[in-house]
Amino acid sequence: MPKHRTVTLCFAAAFALMASPASARDRDGESCANVHSELSADQQVDACNRYLRAFGVSRHNRAQAFKSRGNAYRELRQFDLALADYDEAIRLQPNHSNIYNNRAIALRMMGERTRAIQDFTTAIEIDPDFAPAYNNRGSVHAELGNFEAAIADQTRAIELDPSRASAFNGRGLAYRALGQRERAVADFDEAIRLNRRYVEAFRNRARVLSEMGELDRARVDEDEVDRLMAASRR
Repeated sequence: MPKHRTVTLCFAAAFALMASPASARDRDGESCANVHSELSADQQVDACNRYLRAFGVSRHNRAQAFKSRGNAYRELRQFDLALADYDEAIRLQPNHSNIYNNRAIALRMMGERTRAIQDFTTAIEIDPDFAPAYNNRGSVHAELGNFEAAIADQTRAIELDPSRASAFNGRGLAYRALGQRERAVADFDEAIRLNRRYVEAFRNRARVLSEMGELDRARVDEDEVDRLMAASRR
Protein backbone atom coordinates (compact mmCIF):
# COMPACT_ATOMS: atom_id res chain seq x y z
CA MET A 1 0.00 0.00 0.00
CA PRO A 2 1.37 3.44 -0.88
CA LYS A 3 2.82 5.30 2.07
CA HIS A 4 0.61 8.35 1.58
CA ARG A 5 -2.52 6.11 1.62
CA THR A 6 -1.40 4.48 4.88
CA VAL A 7 -0.91 7.90 6.48
CA THR A 8 -4.33 9.04 5.26
CA LEU A 9 -6.08 5.98 6.66
CA CYS A 10 -4.27 6.33 10.00
CA PHE A 11 -5.25 10.00 10.18
CA ALA A 12 -8.89 9.17 9.37
CA ALA A 13 -8.97 6.48 12.05
CA ALA A 14 -7.45 8.84 14.60
CA PHE A 15 -9.92 11.55 13.66
CA ALA A 16 -12.82 9.14 14.05
CA LEU A 17 -11.61 8.18 17.51
CA MET A 18 -11.40 11.85 18.48
CA ALA A 19 -14.66 12.87 16.85
CA SER A 20 -16.86 10.07 18.18
CA PRO A 21 -16.79 11.11 21.87
CA ALA A 22 -17.57 14.70 20.92
CA SER A 23 -20.45 13.59 18.71
CA ALA A 24 -21.84 11.38 21.47
CA ARG A 25 -21.41 14.23 23.94
CA ASP A 26 -23.31 16.62 21.67
CA ARG A 27 -26.14 14.11 21.23
CA ASP A 28 -26.34 13.69 25.00
CA GLY A 29 -26.38 17.48 25.38
CA GLU A 30 -29.35 17.75 23.02
CA SER A 31 -31.15 14.92 24.80
CA CYS A 32 -30.42 16.52 28.15
CA ALA A 33 -32.01 19.79 27.00
CA ASN A 34 -35.05 17.81 25.75
CA VAL A 35 -36.34 20.95 24.04
CA HIS A 36 -39.24 19.19 22.29
CA SER A 37 -40.15 17.03 25.31
CA GLU A 38 -39.60 13.87 23.30
CA LEU A 39 -37.93 11.98 26.18
CA SER A 40 -39.37 10.84 29.47
CA ALA A 41 -38.03 12.52 32.58
CA ASP A 42 -36.01 9.38 33.44
CA GLN A 43 -34.45 9.32 29.97
CA GLN A 44 -33.64 13.03 30.28
CA VAL A 45 -31.89 12.44 33.62
CA ASP A 46 -29.81 9.64 32.07
CA ALA A 47 -28.79 11.86 29.15
CA CYS A 48 -27.83 14.69 31.50
CA ASN A 49 -25.79 12.29 33.65
CA ARG A 50 -23.80 11.18 30.62
CA TYR A 51 -23.35 14.75 29.41
CA LEU A 52 -22.14 16.00 32.78
CA ARG A 53 -19.58 13.17 32.93
CA ALA A 54 -18.18 14.08 29.50
CA PHE A 55 -14.95 16.01 28.96
CA GLY A 56 -14.89 19.43 27.37
CA VAL A 57 -18.31 20.71 28.51
CA SER A 58 -18.16 24.47 29.02
CA ARG A 59 -19.20 26.19 32.24
CA HIS A 60 -22.27 27.65 30.50
CA ASN A 61 -23.31 24.28 29.10
CA ARG A 62 -22.77 22.58 32.46
CA ALA A 63 -25.06 25.14 34.08
CA GLN A 64 -27.72 24.49 31.44
CA ALA A 65 -27.36 20.74 31.92
CA PHE A 66 -27.84 21.04 35.69
CA LYS A 67 -30.91 23.21 35.02
CA SER A 68 -32.30 20.66 32.56
CA ARG A 69 -31.68 17.76 34.92
CA GLY A 70 -33.33 19.81 37.67
CA ASN A 71 -36.38 20.20 35.41
CA ALA A 72 -36.51 16.44 34.91
CA TYR A 73 -36.20 15.74 38.64
CA ARG A 74 -38.95 18.32 39.22
CA GLU A 75 -41.21 16.46 36.80
CA LEU A 76 -40.44 13.28 38.74
CA ARG A 77 -41.28 15.20 41.94
CA GLN A 78 -37.82 14.47 43.32
CA PHE A 79 -37.62 17.98 44.67
CA ASP A 80 -34.48 17.67 46.80
CA LEU A 81 -32.50 16.52 43.76
CA ALA A 82 -34.11 19.23 41.61
CA LEU A 83 -33.17 21.98 44.06
CA ALA A 84 -29.61 20.68 44.36
CA ASP A 85 -29.25 20.85 40.57
CA TYR A 86 -30.74 24.33 40.34
CA ASP A 87 -28.40 25.48 43.12
CA GLU A 88 -25.41 24.16 41.18
CA ALA A 89 -26.65 25.75 37.96
CA ILE A 90 -26.95 29.10 39.75
CA ARG A 91 -23.46 28.72 41.22
CA LEU A 92 -22.10 28.20 37.71
CA GLN A 93 -24.24 30.89 36.09
CA PRO A 94 -25.59 33.28 38.74
CA ASN A 95 -27.03 35.82 36.30
CA HIS A 96 -29.34 33.53 34.33
CA SER A 97 -32.97 34.49 34.97
CA ASN A 98 -34.54 31.26 33.74
CA ILE A 99 -32.65 29.13 36.27
CA TYR A 100 -34.15 31.15 39.12
CA ASN A 101 -37.54 30.91 37.40
CA ASN A 102 -37.29 27.13 37.18
CA ARG A 103 -36.14 26.76 40.79
CA ALA A 104 -39.08 28.93 41.84
CA ILE A 105 -41.48 26.63 39.99
CA ALA A 106 -40.14 23.69 42.01
CA LEU A 107 -40.46 25.68 45.24
CA ARG A 108 -44.05 26.55 44.35
CA MET A 109 -44.84 22.88 43.74
CA MET A 110 -43.38 22.14 47.18
CA GLY A 111 -45.68 24.72 48.76
CA GLU A 112 -42.75 27.07 49.47
CA ARG A 113 -44.55 30.07 48.02
CA THR A 114 -42.62 32.82 49.81
CA ARG A 115 -39.30 31.38 48.64
CA ALA A 116 -40.77 30.95 45.16
CA ILE A 117 -41.71 34.64 45.01
CA GLN A 118 -38.16 35.54 46.04
CA ASP A 119 -36.73 33.52 43.16
CA PHE A 120 -39.24 34.88 40.64
CA THR A 121 -38.33 38.37 41.82
CA THR A 122 -34.62 37.66 41.37
CA ALA A 123 -35.32 36.42 37.84
CA ILE A 124 -37.14 39.69 37.10
CA GLU A 125 -34.31 41.76 38.60
CA ILE A 126 -31.86 39.99 36.29
CA ASP A 127 -34.12 40.38 33.26
CA PRO A 128 -36.94 42.93 33.70
CA ASP A 129 -38.46 41.85 30.37
CA PHE A 130 -38.77 38.14 31.28
CA ALA A 131 -42.52 37.56 30.89
CA PRO A 132 -42.66 33.99 32.31
CA ALA A 133 -41.37 35.17 35.70
CA TYR A 134 -44.09 37.84 35.95
CA ASN A 135 -46.69 35.27 34.88
CA ASN A 136 -45.49 32.73 37.45
CA ARG A 137 -45.07 35.24 40.28
CA GLY A 138 -48.56 36.55 39.59
CA SER A 139 -49.98 33.05 40.00
CA VAL A 140 -48.25 32.65 43.36
CA HIS A 141 -49.49 36.07 44.51
CA ALA A 142 -53.02 34.88 43.72
CA GLU A 143 -52.49 31.67 45.70
CA LEU A 144 -51.46 33.82 48.65
CA GLY A 145 -54.54 36.01 48.26
CA ASN A 146 -52.60 39.03 46.98
CA PHE A 147 -54.94 39.60 44.04
CA GLU A 148 -53.96 43.18 43.21
CA ALA A 149 -50.31 42.14 43.02
CA ALA A 150 -51.35 39.15 40.91
CA ILE A 151 -53.18 41.43 38.45
CA ALA A 152 -50.19 43.77 38.24
CA ASP A 153 -47.81 40.90 37.46
CA GLN A 154 -50.11 39.25 34.91
CA THR A 155 -50.70 42.60 33.23
CA ARG A 156 -46.96 43.14 32.91
CA ALA A 157 -46.56 39.63 31.49
CA ILE A 158 -49.25 40.42 28.90
CA GLU A 159 -47.57 43.72 28.00
CA LEU A 160 -44.32 41.86 27.38
CA ASP A 161 -45.92 38.90 25.61
CA PRO A 162 -49.49 39.49 24.36
CA SER A 163 -49.67 35.88 23.13
CA ARG A 164 -49.24 34.45 26.65
CA ALA A 165 -52.60 32.76 27.22
CA SER A 166 -51.68 31.65 30.75
CA ALA A 167 -51.26 35.28 31.83
CA PHE A 168 -54.78 36.14 30.65
CA ASN A 169 -56.08 33.06 32.46
CA GLY A 170 -54.19 34.00 35.63
CA ARG A 171 -55.42 37.58 35.56
CA GLY A 172 -58.95 36.34 34.96
CA LEU A 173 -58.73 34.22 38.11
CA ALA A 174 -57.60 37.25 40.12
CA TYR A 175 -60.42 39.40 38.73
CA ARG A 176 -62.90 36.66 39.63
CA ALA A 177 -61.57 36.53 43.18
CA LEU A 178 -62.15 40.28 43.46
CA GLY A 179 -65.69 39.93 42.15
CA GLN A 180 -64.90 41.61 38.83
CA ARG A 181 -66.61 38.94 36.78
CA GLU A 182 -66.98 40.79 33.48
CA ARG A 183 -63.25 41.50 33.41
CA ALA A 184 -62.61 37.88 34.32
CA VAL A 185 -64.76 36.65 31.42
CA ALA A 186 -62.98 39.02 29.02
CA ASP A 187 -59.60 37.60 30.06
CA PHE A 188 -60.78 34.00 29.79
CA ASP A 189 -62.18 34.87 26.34
CA GLU A 190 -58.73 36.07 25.27
CA ALA A 191 -56.96 33.06 26.77
CA ILE A 192 -59.27 30.77 24.78
CA ARG A 193 -58.83 32.82 21.61
CA LEU A 194 -55.08 32.33 21.94
CA ASN A 195 -55.34 28.63 22.77
CA ARG A 196 -58.50 26.80 21.69
CA ARG A 197 -57.41 23.74 23.69
CA TYR A 198 -56.94 25.58 26.99
CA VAL A 199 -59.03 23.36 29.26
CA GLU A 200 -58.49 25.44 32.40
CA ALA A 201 -59.62 28.64 30.69
CA PHE A 202 -62.84 27.00 29.47
CA ARG A 203 -63.42 25.59 32.97
CA ASN A 204 -62.75 28.94 34.64
CA ARG A 205 -65.01 30.79 32.23
CA ALA A 206 -67.78 28.28 32.85
CA ARG A 207 -67.55 28.89 36.59
CA VAL A 208 -67.78 32.66 36.23
CA LEU A 209 -70.64 32.46 33.74
CA SER A 210 -72.48 30.18 36.15
CA GLU A 211 -71.95 32.70 38.95
CA MET A 212 -73.36 35.39 36.65
CA GLY A 213 -76.47 33.30 35.98
CA GLU A 214 -75.55 32.62 32.35
CA LEU A 215 -76.13 28.90 32.69
CA ASP A 216 -76.55 28.07 28.99
CA ARG A 217 -73.20 29.64 28.10
CA ALA A 218 -71.60 27.95 31.10
CA ARG A 219 -72.95 24.58 29.95
CA VAL A 220 -71.42 25.09 26.50
CA ASP A 221 -68.02 25.65 28.10
CA GLU A 222 -68.45 22.64 30.38
CA ASP A 223 -69.25 20.48 27.36
CA GLU A 224 -66.11 21.79 25.65
CA VAL A 225 -64.06 20.86 28.72
CA ASP A 226 -65.46 17.31 28.52
CA ARG A 227 -64.72 17.12 24.79
CA LEU A 228 -61.13 18.33 25.21
CA MET A 229 -60.49 16.00 28.12
CA ALA A 230 -61.83 13.02 26.15
CA ALA A 231 -59.68 13.96 23.15
CA SER A 232 -56.57 14.15 25.31
CA ARG A 233 -57.13 10.56 26.50
CA ARG A 234 -57.27 9.09 22.99
